[in-house]
Amino acid sequence: MVFALLCAVTSLTAGPGGIEYIDGCFDYSVVNDDGVMLYYKKVYEDPEADPKVVLGLEVVVPQGWDLDINGYHDPIWSHEFPYQDTVIRVPATAMGITVIGIGDYCFREAPYLRKVVLPNTITYVGNEAFESDTLLKELNLPESIEWAGLGAFQYSGFKQITIPASAANWDMSAFQGCPYLTQINFAQNLTSIPERMFFGCDSLETIVFPASLDSIGIGAFSACSNLKHITLPEGLLYIDMGAFIDAPLEELTIPSSVNHIGSYAFTDVSHLDYVTSLIMTPAGILDEDAFGSKWGGDEEEGGETPTPLTIKVPQGTRELYLADSEWSKYNIVEEGGEAAIESVQQIQKAHKTVQNGQLVIEWDGKTFNALGTAIK
Repeated sequence: MVFALLCAVTSLTAGPGGIEYIDGCFDYSVVNDDGVMLYYKKVYEDPEADPKVVLGLEVVVPQGWDLDINGYHDPIWSHEFPYQDTVIRVPATAMGITVIGIGDYCFREAPYLRKVVLPNTITYVGNEAFESDTLLKELNLPESIEWAGLGAFQYSGFKQITIPASAANWDMSAFQGCPYLTQINFAQNLTSIPERMFFGCDSLETIVFPASLDSIGIGAFSACSNLKHITLPEGLLYIDMGAFIDAPLEELTIPSSVNHIGSYAFTDVSHLDYVTSLIMTPAGILDEDAFGSKWGGDEEEGGETPTPLTIKVPQGTRELYLADSEWSKYNIVEEGGEAAIESVQQIQKAHKTVQNGQLVIEWDGKTFNALGTAIK
């Protein structure tokens, strides 16, 4: 059964539990194939045009009024109605019109909502559309989603999620504070990770980024208190301010392609014996306080003293690192050995390729890794 209701009327419309909907809050209410009533509002190409051109429909939660204990009407802003079903499948069309969006706050704090299936017609998800749905365990994100709003999925309860390439253009904090998120699958053509995208996701421990990635935004993985292992791809260019602030990494290799590391990008270095940098020309790349300090030893008053973090650099580049005002604050040591390339000039002129995600250097008939050490 399909039920259509136009809200452009003068009287209030009764809803579940005696709630009265505000006029104009939706254009259609339609029962989907599972028997769940969904509410839709028309999306116009230009709301001021005449005649108006309908681009599609967005799923909305109807705003309403309810009687308080004194008999007065109070606005309903919690959005805890009417989506109480455990599974909601959003159809590709309703009333013969394509469903293209999920409205602001649509499924926010919806009780008992454990799974949402989105069609590949969805092009946007509104601000905080799924916020605080800690019971929400399953959600697909079609490649068709060109934009997601501020905090669109924050604090949701899923354990894993697949991030489409279009996420590079999403608003900040999309998955902030998702408490159970342990696995992130990135599309292989994703180019950037927006600001604070996974801020405070405490269950994350390991991340492998796609080879296509070229930038990581401000605070993208900050306050991920259990993030211990990351693999940064060769080709990554930009690591923004605070990208991994307070993430307790146990290993870290900076690819040779990186040309910027922002302030406080890596501050919890207490679990790192050293950082490996494959950068050949380090001047001007490192912002102030990009890395934290290790602590050890006792001062006269019994406190701990900071010791510079050790950074291992390619053979022949130590002087270049020490000549930079920021890199020189750290303990710079060279990798390499008897069979190593002798100078940074040789490395810069050598033929370079990427094999299995690692930089390989060919020089004088021999093969070396990015640190200048010979490879068998």
